[in-house]
Amino acid sequence: MIGPGDGFRALFDRATDLVVLVDVSGKVLDANPAALRALGGRSLVVEV
Repeated sequence: MIGPGDGFRALFDRATDLVVLVDVSGKVLDANPAALRALGGRSLVVEV
C-alpha cells in the first residue's frame, strides 16, 4: 500500500500499468519496472 508520504516515485515504481516519461523532443526520460518488463529491456533511457 502506498502511504501519503511515499510520493510520485513509489507510485511510479509500483504501478502495474506501463509508464514511460518522455520529453517534448521524444527522448525517453524514465520508464517504470512494468514498462521495462513488458518491453523486454533493462533500461529505456538513452544516455547522450
